[in-house]
Amino acid sequence: MDFAVKISLLLQLLLAVGYVAGDCDDPMGMENGRIANSALKAATEYSAAWGPSNGRLNHQTSYLVKANNLGQWIQVDFGKVAKVTKIGTQGRYNAGQWVTKYTVSYSIDGGYYQYQLHKPYSVPREYFANKDYQSVAVVTLDEPIIARYIRIHPIAWYSHIGLRIELYGCYSGFPTPKPPVCMAGLGLENRNIPDLSITASSMANSNYIPGQGRLHEQKGWVASAHNQQQWFQVDFGSWTKVTRVSIQGRQDAAQWLTKFKLVYSYDGVFYRDYKEDGDKAKEFDGNENQYTVVSYLLKNPIVTRYIRIIPVTWNGAVALRTDFYGCKSGFDIPKIVCASPLGMENGQISDSAIVASTRHNEYRGPERGRLNEKTEGKFYGGWVSQYADANQFLQIDLGKVTKVTRIATQGRGDAGWWSKTYTLEYSEDGGIFKIYSDGQVLQGNTDYVNSVGHILDPPIIARFIRINVETYTGYPSLRVELYGCTSGFPTPKPPVCLEALGMQNEKIPDSAVTASTEHNSQHGANNGRLHFLSMPGRVPAWAAKTNDVNQYLQVNFGDWRKVTRVAIQGRADSDQWVTSFSLSYGYDPVFFEDYKEDGVKKEHATTLTYVIHWPGFIPPVTKKCAKILGMQNDQIPDSALSASTSYNVNSMGPANGRLHFQSKSGQYGAWAVSKNDEFQWFQVDFGGFTKVSGLATQGRQDGAWWVKSYGLSYSYDGVFYKDYREDDAMKVSDTIACDFFFPYKRFESPKIVCASALGMENGQIPDSAIVASTRHDQNRGPERGRLNEKTEGIIYLCLERKSQCHDESVINDSHSAWGMTFVSRTSHPPSCI
Repeated sequence: MDFAVKISLLLQLLLAVGYVAGDCDDPMGMENGRIANSALKAATEYSAAWGPSNGRLNHQTSYLVKANNLGQWIQVDFGKVAKVTKIGTQGRYNAGQWVTKYTVSYSIDGGYYQYQLHKPYSVPREYFANKDYQSVAVVTLDEPIIARYIRIHPIAWYSHIGLRIELYGCYSGFPTPKPPVCMAGLGLENRNIPDLSITASSMANSNYIPGQGRLHEQKGWVASAHNQQQWFQVDFGSWTKVTRVSIQGRQDAAQWLTKFKLVYSYDGVFYRDYKEDGDKAKEFDGNENQYTVVSYLLKNPIVTRYIRIIPVTWNGAVALRTDFYGCKSGFDIPKIVCASPLGMENGQISDSAIVASTRHNEYRGPERGRLNEKTEGKFYGGWVSQYADANQFLQIDLGKVTKVTRIATQGRGDAGWWSKTYTLEYSEDGGIFKIYSDGQVLQGNTDYVNSVGHILDPPIIARFIRINVETYTGYPSLRVELYGCTSGFPTPKPPVCLEALGMQNEKIPDSAVTASTEHNSQHGANNGRLHFLSMPGRVPAWAAKTNDVNQYLQVNFGDWRKVTRVAIQGRADSDQWVTSFSLSYGYDPVFFEDYKEDGVKKEHATTLTYVIHWPGFIPPVTKKCAKILGMQNDQIPDSALSASTSYNVNSMGPANGRLHFQSKSGQYGAWAVSKNDEFQWFQVDFGGFTKVSGLATQGRQDGAWWVKSYGLSYSYDGVFYKDYREDDAMKVSDTIACDFFFPYKRFESPKIVCASALGMENGQIPDSAIVASTRHDQNRGPERGRLNEKTEGIIYLCLERKSQCHDESVINDSHSAWGMTFVSRTSHPPSCI
């Protein structure tokens, strides 16, 4: 290659580099005033006389910062994109104050500022500046900067930061880069976002309000508490795409975040974690000092309206200054699916579907726990528990298996009580509840007015949702809405035959709920409904009058039912509950059988006030001929009841011997005999031939008197009685309250053969045919010994020995159509109800 060619190539190379040859290194307007004062800004200024407009090269004035720290900068706006190749600096014109070292950042659109890096390293390039306050130090940039805005950041200085500057380059003759897509400042540093749109969990005082949390602000936002429950929030006012976040510490103290997370919301209630890789929330490294800006490009841009910075770790205190970058258009707005309100606020979920552990009073019941519920007359907005402890819950029945994706809570609507943290449980059937997300504690409210929401990830698919209050202010208090959808998701198979049968929802009427005894009218059997809460004159449970193993609570379903599960609770407002129980069942209200498993009576143990059991199905084996014959329901009249004796014929007569007879004015709760011996009997006349297949007995309702064992005899005519026998022996019932008689046979009226009256009563047998060993006197001769003979004049009705008249001729100790003969008894007179 000849010399001329070499010279030509060298010339082309020099022309390509351009600025080295001096064609793009002209002063750009600081010294000569082309750059207006309004185009100059700074982080701080010592005073108006020392503002950034005074920082012009070779002028008899200077720019001075307010405080010497790493957070200072002076900014130049060229008005359009320019090419900067050199920077010249001086110190303060009239004193020994100057900058010795600085870095440079720049921006095309005034949004995000990036530092010129010291390549190949990823740290800002540091340029050396002045050694005195008078001379000019000009540096050539490693690479030209093409931008509209440029900042000089002093990082070392002598005495005080003082600057006079000039920038060198050109306004044309270079390719203009395209502005970065969706990277504009979103309004914190440039104050397009007003203070009202910047909020926080708390603030240290009025000097460190959320509005101070703007990037390069001279103070910063500082929280009043330093924990991971703090947050700093920006409301962009409309849908916004966020592509970058920048963060600093507090300007005037050594306080900054060392790690933080981002969460965002479409509506200011429900927040999602920002994630990048996997399902864990992204944790960003924060600052290393209070001045330097740390910035992150978001791998997954966020489209949202609200965004929060959540402190994870910090130095000194929770404090920050920040800005976000992105755009307001040119993106798709996300579709929100399966997030419809499920019916608490609008009333689609009925009052009866909302239950709670307790309620403060009848005006603050669980049905008041609807989101935004307000006071209506005496009824207040919000459910409030009776007790201030961590055992309180609010439970919602959604009516069908539902996908629940969100939950929002408020506190009591009229005063300062709210729930601060809570956990969730869920159930498909209301029986077995599962803990949500390994017992994850969800943050509740910080006041009683504003709602706080959570997006449930993963969502809950269930019918029943239970909110367990963990911590609270005042009393556990809630107003709630659940959000989700009822279709469009895989539905688990519904549990078979596990519908609630009607105690809690009161489909079973009060009249169908009875008990052995009641402590008093306030503790009635109808209070024994699951989740029943106190109200005037009624305590939240059935309670027996006496504590013994003879007490029971009975439910009449009104028709055949298959029972597969039982749930019990203790009394809601007191430490009273059943520790073990058994089940018995009957096909009528008289005869009951024990529920058994593996042939053994099943006893369920309980250790808590709320217990679920799921015994096997109780099969409906219909008993033939087991109809109630009329004692309890009074179909058998009082006149058909008789007895050997009565303790008091007016107050404890046979008419009191009906099953479940209750004492009342002038009447005691049973029939009782006048004498304790084995010759007492109680008789029922059915009025016609009747097949008796079973018998139920009770003792005295209002006293500890009862029959321990008895025998049975029966008669077709009220005269001749036979003992009831099994296995060719007289049957004696012992220690059981109900007996069935076996074998069951088809009922036929018995044929009575060779049993005609032979003539004593009707006189066919003449007086002369009747003789005796003796007679008492002429008025009591053997001819007077006819059945049902009555006194005629002075002639008496019975045959007596001469020494005495007695009743040993009574047949089978009774004169009844159907009777009981008592074999043993308590120390009190025999009683039968």
